[in-house]
Amino acid sequence: LFAMNTTTAGVVIMYGGLTQLIAGVMEFVRGNTFGCTISTSFGAFWLATAMVWILPQKNPGTPYASLQGAEDGLVGINAFLWALILFIGFLSSLCEPLAVTMVFFTGFLFIVTQSIALWANSSVMLQVAGYEGMICGVIAFYCGIAMTLNDAHKRTLLPLFPPCIRRVKS
Repeated sequence: LFAMNTTTAGVVIMYGGLTQLIAGVMEFVRGNTFGCTISTSFGAFWLATAMVWILPQKNPGTPYASLQGAEDGLVGINAFLWALILFIGFLSSLCEPLAVTMVFFTGFLFIVTQSIALWANSSVMLQVAGYEGMICGVIAFYCGIAMTLNDAHKRTLLPLFPPCIRRVKS
């Protein structure tokens, strides 16, 4: 939807990558395997995505001066593999609040449509993927705000809605 620029790259590296890696470490300390695995995996995904964009820039005098840019088909295959990881995250999130499950579902749709767009070299599908990514982002933003406010006030100010599947206590 928007041309790639330094704003996009900066947000992807710092917020999408580094912040998620830090969150993953924090979840590890808390003993939350799901949160640790998902956060560190997607932190690495966004850092790798940024490198695919940044490294091929022809910068004379750097080790990357002759680095070839990634082909859309290969980027599409990479995106599809990450879609599989997101699908596993979606299945794992079914016992989490519904809003969290929706982040994974819409994220899965986003990465699948992006993968198809890259394979088909379709600007229309890439726009569809962009809109789907924005929907996922809005839901994730809501979840982040709700979790922060609810935790800070020790009560529900913004609902995350009951999970699809209830955990069975052993």
